[in-house]
Amino acid sequence: MAKDRQLSVRTIAEEMGLDKNAVNGKVQKSSPRPKKACMSRSRVKTMIIVFLNSRGIEHKEFVHPGQTVNHAFYKDVLERL
Repeated sequence: MAKDRQLSVRTIAEEMGLDKNAVNGKVQKSSPRPKKACMSRSRVKTMIIVFLNSRGIEHKEFVHPGQTVNHAFYKDVLERL
């Protein structure tokens, strides 16, 4: 009985113009599988100066890209505090 079923599936597949591999479940792919999206690291770096007290954040200030944090810059931040 299983042999009759295989013959009938093969016969139907041939009449439909399908390949032998398609009948066996080995369908060839017509185009390559799309690539998965990959996460990339950001090149943007951000620096923040934060002052805390017992209640939480007292003051926060972002440093602009390319800004050097030296004693003069830090003194200005303390004065704005």
